[in-house]
Amino acid sequence: MPQAQSCDYLVSLLTAVQAHVKVMFNDFINTETAWITAYSSSAKRAGVLSPFLKFPAFAERIEQTVRGVRSQAADTSYQKLCAALFKWLDTIALQEPKYSDVVWLENYHFFYMTFKDQGGKVPSMSQAIEKAHAKYKDSMLRYVNWNISYELEDVVKFWDKLEDQLRARAPEDIPFTEGLEKSDLRVITGQKLSLKAVTKSIEGMCKRIIKHMPKNGRLVCDVWDQLADVLLTRFERFEKLMEECYPTEKMIITGTVLENILLQLRDTLIADHTKKARGE
Repeated sequence: MPQAQSCDYLVSLLTAVQAHVKVMFNDFINTETAWITAYSSSAKRAGVLSPFLKFPAFAERIEQTVRGVRSQAADTSYQKLCAALFKWLDTIALQEPKYSDVVWLENYHFFYMTFKDQGGKVPSMSQAIEKAHAKYKDSMLRYVNWNISYELEDVVKFWDKLEDQLRARAPEDIPFTEGLEKSDLRVITGQKLSLKAVTKSIEGMCKRIIKHMPKNGRLVCDVWDQLADVLLTRFERFEKLMEECYPTEKMIITGTVLENILLQLRDTLIADHTKKARGE
């Protein structure tokens, strides 16, 4: 066989092999996507779900295969699988609205923490990493606000009503507003925000986080820190508004006392849970 014909034959053969491999790879990605879409799971205290747990191993094998050389097929597969993974997670999370934010929080946190350093190495995953980070932060804030409202329902309602009325009324008119009179305030400050009541409510918040995320000690600490920050910020805002609207009224506890309670609980309940989760 002449040399020119031999070269043409090899080119043709390699092209056919490349096309076949590409078809096989696409079929594999389609199979993986179908598996993710069809995977059944409960949202109630499920932790990090199986499709999310398995994805890092898949990504590692892809990177070992391409060996740092970017491949359009590999990059397209990342985008396709991440899109399927996130869409599937939304479906699972929305099955149990009570636990939706916990599902989003745990799984997006896992994804982000696993791949946050890969964005520069795998540009095709940058968008998914950024989306996971934003989703994890948003769900954490919603969960924290819900937890605070659950334990301090009457207090939060009073705070919200006070903020709402101050948009239309002068501070000196607030004590004459229905639901915000001094007698209403004293129920909040004297009963709902007494040292005993506040301590019990904050302990309830802490235990609820641990109950919802029993195997994720690191995330428990992150959520607790966010909750402490939100609660302390709202409390200090309330202290300021009390000085403006109810200058003769006094708080039983102060922001400093509240901060100490939050720190003490973090050093005990949260720290103990973290040790157990790590097997220490």
